Amino acid sequence: MGQPRRVFTYAKNLQTLNDFSSVSAFLLGASFLIFVANIVWSQFISPQKSPDNPWDSLGLEWQTATPIPPYNFERIPVIMSDPYHYSEVDAPVVADFGTEEQAPIPVHSSSGASLDESDQ
Repeated sequence: MGQPRRVFTYAKNLQTLNDFSSVSAFLLGASFLIFVANIVWSQFISPQKSPDNPWDSLGLEWQTATPIPPYNFERIPVIMSDPYHYSEVDAPVVADFGTEEQAPIPVHSSSGASLDESDQ
């Protein structure tokens, strides 16, 4: 029927499983202590500012500054291509963020007519 609870000795056929679960519980507790030590070390003992884009990702979520400003972007970015051109030499620009170094992209209405920035 299974292993009885609150007894001093267990059935011999369940002893291996009991030992395995006991050792696993101690390993789980030790791994939690390592996790807590890492958090304490990273937050309080030796904190370091993370870079803006540590993985050189092309996705919009990694194009904001660290710490993240309340508005994320000064204006809504215009998506120009997909962000999956990693390690390509001449990868296309993912989005127009409205900065001076990029020319503005014409926005088309649903009817196909081009809209000017002042018309939006």
